[in-house]
Amino acid sequence: PPDVRPYLSVIAQLGLALFMFIVGLEVDLSLIRGRGRAAGAIAGGSIALPFALGIGTAVLVYPWHSEVDGRPVPMLAFVLFLAVALSITALPVLARILTERGMQRTPIGVLALACAAIDDVLGWSLLAVVVAVAAGGDMAGVARILGLTLAFALVAFLVVRPLLARLVGWYDREGRLTPDMLAVILVGLFLSAWLTEIIGVHAIFGAFFFGAIMPRRGAAGLTRAILERLEQVSLLLLLPVFFVVAGLQVDVGSIGADGIWQLGLILVVAIVGKVIGGGVAARTQGMPRRSSTAIG
Repeated sequence: PPDVRPYLSVIAQLGLALFMFIVGLEVDLSLIRGRGRAAGAIAGGSIALPFALGIGTAVLVYPWHSEVDGRPVPMLAFVLFLAVALSITALPVLARILTERGMQRTPIGVLALACAAIDDVLGWSLLAVVVAVAAGGDMAGVARILGLTLAFALVAFLVVRPLLARLVGWYDREGRLTPDMLAVILVGLFLSAWLTEIIGVHAIFGAFFFGAIMPRRGAAGLTRAILERLEQVSLLLLLPVFFVVAGLQVDVGSIGADGIWQLGLILVVAIVGKVIGGGVAARTQGMPRRSSTAIG
């Protein structure tokens, strides 16, 4: 029922934040050490080509969307919106795919997640551009998002990460994951997610980032204990609610005959743009063909 959906949305956001924290916790960034340039190039390629193809697609289908509920839709805003929509990588979905295939701890899987995280920040920044264009505003919001995201990352790495390293000693003294330790971790996780939501790059980025800066050295027991506490309730109960809520927001019956070929076109453009954009960018960085195709 409609009156239940807001509560489901809250559960979905909690589940998504916990899942993205788990993904960040399991990601070993040392596997891509020295490959920052490759990650940047692949992220750029997997945004640039879908964005360009999205512009052409939007221009083609605009006549069917020039008016919504009796209100005119500016062509520039529509074109930019569709282009941005096709260039964003769905970080939670990618993470789930990699987890299901056991690839979240492989070099290719970690590289793909790193590229998707970069895409996420750029994508939300681009979305701010679309909002500014549609509302007739300026580009100050984009600079604000990028600046605050950079500040958030610096504080997380330089201040929060050393503090989190103390959890290892605390865990070793106690010999187990105490409720106080778990409370500190959860407060940090949701605070990080809330901050990135306020910045404008979505809560999932903050949750993922907090997991990525958790201690690694000598922390195998701590990591295992955290996963044992959070993984099952997140993956089996809370995360499925997120996909249910997403599905509830899709009205397939309203697509209509004209919408079917447009949907097919958008799907083809989205898939081709990502596969070629990411794959070719990976090849330019010297990655083998098989790895480049997997990245794409």
